[in-house]
Amino acid sequence: MILDLVKSGKLAGHSFWSWQDMRQYSRIDWPTADGILMSGVVSEAREVRPDWYLELSALFQGRAEEPRPPDKGCTVLPLKWAPANPGASFYTIDLQALVQSANGMKAWAELEALLARFWSKAAMAEDQWKRTGEKFRLWPAVPAVNNYVRPALLTKDSSELAIPVGQECERLHFLGQVTFPVGYPLVGRRGETVATYKVRYRGGREQEIQVRNGIEVAQANLIHEATRIDAVATAAQRALQYAKDEVREHYQVLLWSAPVERGTVESVHCKLEGEQPALAIFAITVEHIRAAGA
Repeated sequence: MILDLVKSGKLAGHSFWSWQDMRQYSRIDWPTADGILMSGVVSEAREVRPDWYLELSALFQGRAEEPRPPDKGCTVLPLKWAPANPGASFYTIDLQALVQSANGMKAWAELEALLARFWSKAAMAEDQWKRTGEKFRLWPAVPAVNNYVRPALLTKDSSELAIPVGQECERLHFLGQVTFPVGYPLVGRRGETVATYKVRYRGGREQEIQVRNGIEVAQANLIHEATRIDAVATAAQRALQYAKDEVREHYQVLLWSAPVERGTVESVHCKLEGEQPALAIFAITVEHIRAAGA
């Protein structure tokens, strides 16, 4: 971004944050240790930090930073509580066909357009979308498109999604339950309905489940501008974390285990409510508790 400003004539020279470290005792993040912000080109002992020095050298030489590929994988986090019953059977619902469908590709294009607009207006990060390759790529996993994981999405213009299940179950485990690019607690009220999941059973019976801010859903990005936030949904535990960009994009993925009425679930119909942010579902697992002696 600095080089772009210089080339456009809006900035007359170059600057860098600090030559030496700073004391910031209450700050807790990756470049801080024991109250010292290790932002300096040299350490307290005046030893040059190679990574910092190379970045600064590239700036003065006019070499633009190349977009960095995403990390190889996400971090699997320890769960805070057991989401399933011992001895239960589990079936994973295949979402690949949904994310690769015309509607799935359309929803993904809508999300990328939304992210491009969001980052262009973000304080201190107007170049984030361009700097990270102008594509929203996550980690390699399934369901995937072009070798990168891609969730099923609910967006403003693609607000409904029908997910086939066809399994007997007592609980549905939703991996995702996060919104992009913003969400609760930055926008919206706790308890506000973000989406409605309508569970449809064999025989025509239906069960409607509300997905609410701060309870079943929260914002994906754990960084707001230059500040870390703790976006918590009390009924959905943090299961995965992925650092797409060390400074601006630390994403969480939540696991929500929703009890349903006993019976065969034919499908789950998901609908985004009103002007809510885009909601992502990475995976769904069906839990079936076998009767004693079965």
